[in-house]
This record gives sequence, structure tokens and C-alpha cells, in this order.
Amino acid sequence: TFMLIIGMASIGLPGTNGFIGEFLILLGVFQAWWLYGAFAVTGIIFAAAYFLWFYERAIFGPLKDTMPAVIKDLNSREWAIGVALSVMIFWIGIYPSPFLRMINGSVQEVVDRLHPGMATAHHRDSLLSAEVTGN
Repeated sequence: TFMLIIGMASIGLPGTNGFIGEFLILLGVFQAWWLYGAFAVTGIIFAAAYFLWFYERAIFGPLKDTMPAVIKDLNSREWAIGVALSVMIFWIGIYPSPFLRMINGSVQEVVDRLHPGMATAHHRDSLLSAEVTGN
């Protein structure tokens, strides 16, 4: 179960943390150039197909002769770690705002360094909106 949850998050299933990351990356890539975006989408599709192929073979495939006779189940510590990771995967996927706010300052700093003109325009627009609203 945990392998499936983590795998689905890694291929960007909606409602998981992987979807938020892939969606934001695709938004930025398509703004840069549509061909980059098409290439990125192709990579996402190939990654999803590969994971599903791997999962089908690993979980539902035939057992090899070299497999141990008894496979142990997870102990309580491993269950606790798996549940904690699963909760975080779905929490970030459903409500990403707190996590995005934490990185907003760093991301804005990078954008300001890469596009100095945008930083000035952003600052000017925020001042104009403050004047209009009276803040």
C-alpha cells in the first residue's frame, strides 16, 4: 500500500504532493516556451508508464525461486513511518499553501535576480495597488 501511495505521488497523481510540484513546473515551463512544455509532458507520461509497468511486475508478477519462503510484514515502527509519510503526501497535495508560503521569499529572490525588470514592475504594481486600496 505504501509503495503504491509513494509511487502515485512520484508520478503526479492529483491530490498528492507530486501533482503540485509537476503542475507548478509545467506552468512555468509553458510560459517560457510551449515546446519545452510539450517535452516535459512527454517525460511525465513516460515516467508514469514506466512506474506502472514496474509496479505491475514487482507486485503482481510471478515469484522467483530465489525468493524467501516467508516474507515478513512491516513492524509497528515501519507502519508509523509509512503512515506519517502518507499523511504528508496527501496534506501537501490537498493543502499546499503553508508549504508554498515557506518558500515564497526564496523563490521571489531568485526571480528578482533572474529578471530584474520584473522585480521593479512587481514592486511598482504592489505600490499602485496599495495606493488604490488605501493601505
